[in-house]
Amino acid sequence: MNEPVLAIANLGKYYGPGCERCINSTGPVAATNICPHCGTVIACHGVTFSLQKGEVLGIVGESGSGKSTVIKAIHFDIEPSMGEMYLNLTIDHSRRENGLLAIVNGKRGFPVVDGKDNIFTLTPFARRQLRNVCMGIVYQNPMLGLRMNFSAGGNVAERLLMDGWDHVGEMRQRIRSLFERTEVDTKRMDEPPSSFSGGMQQRVQIARALSTEPSLLLLDEVTTGLDVSVQARVLDLLRSLTRELNLATIVVSHDLGVINLLTTRTLVMKSGRIVESGLTNQVLEDPQHPYTQLLVSSAL
Repeated sequence: MNEPVLAIANLGKYYGPGCERCINSTGPVAATNICPHCGTVIACHGVTFSLQKGEVLGIVGESGSGKSTVIKAIHFDIEPSMGEMYLNLTIDHSRRENGLLAIVNGKRGFPVVDGKDNIFTLTPFARRQLRNVCMGIVYQNPMLGLRMNFSAGGNVAERLLMDGWDHVGEMRQRIRSLFERTEVDTKRMDEPPSSFSGGMQQRVQIARALSTEPSLLLLDEVTTGLDVSVQARVLDLLRSLTRELNLATIVVSHDLGVINLLTTRTLVMKSGRIVESGLTNQVLEDPQHPYTQLLVSSAL
């Protein structure tokens, strides 16, 4: 087996002063992630997993289980309270003359991230540079992932600019290609996303996320709030794209149908902890933890 694209070890995020009894007083057994002694919220604790190239990992759980906290920490949207994150990536942008100068460990140039350095210890600037080149994310709320006062094409162009693209004609050609792939009408590339339907806004987000050919794709409740028929089309699109591009992907959802359709392996979270993990079909067909059994039975 090759080295994983992503490895997360003992990830934790806490909100509050914290006390020595926080961890033992929260979690699945206690059925709460709020410490009764000091009021600290244990959003997630001890989260550990790895992700291979081409693998689609699902993280499932009820609201407040910690699943979105995990993906936000990986994307550097929040600062973790503890934990380690390692990446094995080769960033090769030599095909463009004026590519982005990423800065990792104080060194300029296109980095080879070899899994030896805890990414959480890099400077905020270095993490942003790494994220802009190597990661793509699609949020549940398009307002978080798109600038509604920009054109749809401009949203994708903004990300291309972060990645060192500087030729307008080449960028527009790239945007047209991405919109065709994600089934967005290319005639509407100069219209703002605010004039699009919810499903089309998600497609623009997907095009933006894929624009820099990321090594890691993060999907955070991408079909929540969409009509059932629109959900089905968006999920079919994501399934075909992740397979075609062989992307390492994390899918966060409370919907077991989404997890079953898109993922190969699944983590089940409750009260900020992982309570079960395994191949998706095994987890859904023969759940071992009582909470997973409850989730599966409630979905039937």
